[in-house]
Amino acid sequence: MKGQETVTHPMLWVQPAPHVHVAEPVTTLVRLTLLAAAIPGAAAVAVYGLDAVRLMAAGMAGAAAVEAACEWLLRRKALATLADGSALVTGLLLALTLPPTAPTWMALLGAAAAIALGKYVFGGLGHNLFNPALVGHVFLLGSFAAALSGGTASRPALMAVAKAGKVIPDYLPLLWHAGPGPLAAASPLAVLVAGVLVMGWGAGRWQAPAGFFVGSGLLAVSMGWHPAYHWLVGLAPLTVAFFVHDPPTTPVAAEGRFVFGLGAGALTVLLRLQGSFLEGAAFAVLVMNALTPLLNRASVALRRRHWRVVREAKSLQAVHGTRWRGELQAVLVLVLVTSAAGVLLASFYHATAPLIASQQQRREIELGLKTLIPEAVTFNRLSQTDGARVFEALDAQGNRVGYGVFTEGQGYHDVIRLAVGIDPEVKELLGVRVLQQSETPGLGSRIEEEGFLGQFAGKPLDDAFMPGEDVDGISGATVSSVAVCDIVVQAIEAVRAATEGR
Repeated sequence: MKGQETVTHPMLWVQPAPHVHVAEPVTTLVRLTLLAAAIPGAAAVAVYGLDAVRLMAAGMAGAAAVEAACEWLLRRKALATLADGSALVTGLLLALTLPPTAPTWMALLGAAAAIALGKYVFGGLGHNLFNPALVGHVFLLGSFAAALSGGTASRPALMAVAKAGKVIPDYLPLLWHAGPGPLAAASPLAVLVAGVLVMGWGAGRWQAPAGFFVGSGLLAVSMGWHPAYHWLVGLAPLTVAFFVHDPPTTPVAAEGRFVFGLGAGALTVLLRLQGSFLEGAAFAVLVMNALTPLLNRASVALRRRHWRVVREAKSLQAVHGTRWRGELQAVLVLVLVTSAAGVLLASFYHATAPLIASQQQRREIELGLKTLIPEAVTFNRLSQTDGARVFEALDAQGNRVGYGVFTEGQGYHDVIRLAVGIDPEVKELLGVRVLQQSETPGLGSRIEEEGFLGQFAGKPLDDAFMPGEDVDGISGATVSSVAVCDIVVQAIEAVRAATEGR
């Protein structure tokens, strides 16, 4: 129209939903979260001392440095971005997932992965699909699983103790300290208090934590576990306090948040009890992060349906209801299929577990004990203690021709598993074989070489088994050499205990 002016709005932004308005600026909420995270951080310092300070400082410094580098590469103002404090929150939370024994470089590497892979790959603050701190943790867990266990050979992580079948006599003390484990295990109570503050300040919502408690509690009880264990041990308190209600990576609607927490809690228990890693909380939250767009879509579909019933005529419902039914149908089909698959997988696992264990033991005997005691045709188990299984080796006539032991211990990087053969008089070794090791290639990995293992054959059981004295250690791999000798001594003690009085 003549004389009409065109008005442009340079500050008008067009972006995908959801469009959420909060009373407090994002910077304020992030800083409140950082203040809350400082509470379990202080508890970790009180319990673990300078190791906690070292890891938290490295995590925050590494996160800030990588964020500044990413902003520089994107030609944006780094100082303005760093001022919001989100990188510091990510670095601090990442550090709280690490054990106090973790090296400083590991915290720096995890922080770099958290910021670069978990945040800036998706575009920066608020655009990330996955929680950055958990991305960094899982990156480290996949690369250095043994270092993140939080335990030692003499004092294993509390989760490893429970998973091995040992009973935790009282759960109430776990509120004060649930270690060995991550820094956050210094005081689960402090972590949960921080979570209450985060929700009280409006930086989080209660529905997801409630769902986590319900989902993990129900599945834990159904599988014969006390729910308090899965609520207080490992990363569970930190997950409830900070991760399951992280605004950018969790659903917007209340019902979506509850389902998110329900799934994260159930998956945490399932992965802990049936998975390869001790901890399942990080994987569980990341899986639910990936499902967040679907949960948001389902929540919108449900709310649309509700308002259609209230406001629209039946004819209008008939026209537009088909799309909603299709969306809900897709969600229900996905839920039913995954549930059925999970039930079938669990049933198949429980049905085949004894057979798998039997086949694995037979394979271990063939590869380990049979090579050490070739004249044996039968191996009868005499005893099984922590980390050691003792077998009596018999020949075709039923005569005892030796004893075989499967035992393990902590090496330089991970667990070393050995097969040890001992003569029938329990006086000397018949030999040693390495069944599993993850030592440094070219150094510690040489424990598998015959030049090192061959010196154990015929060695009297009363020897000291000390590298540098009666055993030739591997140059540059002292820790691995000592570990093998210690494991052999464990095997000897296990056979003596099993044959005492025979």
